[in-house]
Amino acid sequence: MTREGDANVSPGVRMSSSRTLLVAGALALASPAVAAPGDHIQAGPAEIIPSVRVGFEVWTNSYLSPWEDLGGAPYKLGAVFLLEPALKINVDHSKVRFQFDGRYPLRKFMQQDLGQDLDRFSDVDLGFRLDILPEGTVGVYLADRLQIRNQASDQARFEGSLITRLQNDLEAGVPFRFGPGMSLTPYIRYTFQNTRLPGPTGKVPFNNRNTPEPGLNFHWRFFPNTMFVIEGLANFHRRENHFVESNGSAGSFLGLPDADFVKVRTGLRGRITRHLILTATLGYGYGNYKEATVDDEAGGNAEAGATGQDSYAKDVTGVDALLATVQFGFDIGHSERKTFGQMVTLRFLKDFDDSFFTNYVHYYDTRVGLDSLWGRYLRSSIGGGIRFEEYKGEIERNDTFWTADARLDIVPARYMVIGVGVQYAQRFSGDQSVSYDNIVGSVDATFTY
Repeated sequence: MTREGDANVSPGVRMSSSRTLLVAGALALASPAVAAPGDHIQAGPAEIIPSVRVGFEVWTNSYLSPWEDLGGAPYKLGAVFLLEPALKINVDHSKVRFQFDGRYPLRKFMQQDLGQDLDRFSDVDLGFRLDILPEGTVGVYLADRLQIRNQASDQARFEGSLITRLQNDLEAGVPFRFGPGMSLTPYIRYTFQNTRLPGPTGKVPFNNRNTPEPGLNFHWRFFPNTMFVIEGLANFHRRENHFVESNGSAGSFLGLPDADFVKVRTGLRGRITRHLILTATLGYGYGNYKEATVDDEAGGNAEAGATGQDSYAKDVTGVDALLATVQFGFDIGHSERKTFGQMVTLRFLKDFDDSFFTNYVHYYDTRVGLDSLWGRYLRSSIGGGIRFEEYKGEIERNDTFWTADARLDIVPARYMVIGVGVQYAQRFSGDQSVSYDNIVGSVDATFTY
């Protein structure tokens, strides 16, 4: 991938870029790092922003158990201590731009019985992006993001009762810039995803998925803050296991075929007027699931208990493959940080994705939100949304997922934010075993140097 990008850059440019990286690094190391709390650390061209968030949360349904009238266990109220160190680094240079952000949220349940099942010490979110010649006719970029996320699972209350998903997205691209505001960017992204489920003796590996994704983006900025876009990509989802054990409704084994996706969309993005921000894109895709990858691995095993090829030989077509995004932002002084600024956001999204436990999910996602500034020391946010999901494959179900949230922050100093918040989530599914609701209340303080 690196050699592919280098092939589009002349040797002289490569040497210049290498020197720029060395000079930027030397300046960052050699320059004194001086800052008062809240001003961030300035080291040459680098800005370093460390922070830490400390707080407490209360969960009304710690295990995300199904409702009792649907056969679920009684809800378990959980008190959680939260510690989240974070770091951001920005380097802005005409030849090199670099961004890094990382956070490590640790959650410790106060009750011993909940703690042994639900403590989260491995959640991680790390990412960086390096742009070489960000304003040149030809540039190169490299980006990566690693995420580890744990979610509660009511799987017989095993020790370590969490579903763990690890995902890494590595991407490289070569932007070609043709005149003012026009660019064409071929890129390649490689995604690795690992899913582990709780079991009686610890985490049980469920599956790995590798996805190469070549893509091509055309952007034309025809107004200072508005662009026309055409974006296309192909996904080649390759699973390590295509025939896995299952304890669900699909039988004792589950067929999970490989798939090839194509998506193309076009539309507008940007600030249309001083107060109106718009994203409007429309597109179409296709997903081809290769049932032969399941059949070959199953080997005709009659005892496997799979429901048959018809259950997993389902492609993404028709309305399921429609792609649409419409988002309006009404900005009344919020982005300008005015004393009393408001930002209203309305969003509608229609898309489809590969699913880790069946073929695919297509969904309609809507949300409305209001972010407000109330003078120098007070800010708030409130929002809510509804998401309709339809899963297709050997496991089929329809889910409705409701969310609502509100938060109030007090900013007594530039380096300190004290906040209280509440979040509500409810999943109602055709599979009653995954229907639940949960309320999370929080109080926390964030300190930024």
